[in-house]
Amino acid sequence: MTRFLKILALWLIVGAMVWLFTLWHWQQAHRDVDLFDIVAYLFVLPTAIVLVWLLALWGIQRVRAKAGEPVAASAALTKGAKADAGVGQADEALRQAHAWVLNAALHSRAGLDPVSTWSEIQAGSTRPDLDKQLQDFDGLPIFSARVPELAVDEAFCEDAGDVVPTVAVSRALALLDAPCGQLADTWQSVLDVLSEQRSLE
Repeated sequence: MTRFLKILALWLIVGAMVWLFTLWHWQQAHRDVDLFDIVAYLFVLPTAIVLVWLLALWGIQRVRAKAGEPVAASAALTKGAKADAGVGQADEALRQAHAWVLNAALHSRAGLDPVSTWSEIQAGSTRPDLDKQLQDFDGLPIFSARVPELAVDEAFCEDAGDVVPTVAVSRALALLDAPCGQLADTWQSVLDVLSEQRSLE
């Protein structure tokens, strides 16, 4: 009933505007009006305008309803995906919780161990300089954290046979020697503890 009253009120408003404009136009034009003109302009035209307006509103509502359905479906899928992602992240976090860092070792210009290297980097006392030997593709010197006091041992070249390593390879091996030894000692201690546990079982 409320919708019918709204349509009736709309028809009365549109009809009043059409009547005012039509009667003013007829009066200005001094037109002789017959029954067809009265029915067509004062009843059919307002009714047609109201019907077109209602059809337009109905079409807009249908378009909005169709546009809202994919959004609702995507929202539901997103919620489900978030729930699945939450479960997956929980499982992944549980798996990552068993990853342990047993030890860390390095040999760099800033220090011989991770703690001293981190403190030197935070203090800002160690900064790379332009290297006179290392160059980029254009032949320009690059910033390098080279360890100038590194002693390259010739023992690395003994197992190479006829292949003589370059200076860069020798320096890389020398820098890797101490960290690899430290990490090997750590792994050896872990293996010893595991072997003891197995023997106790």
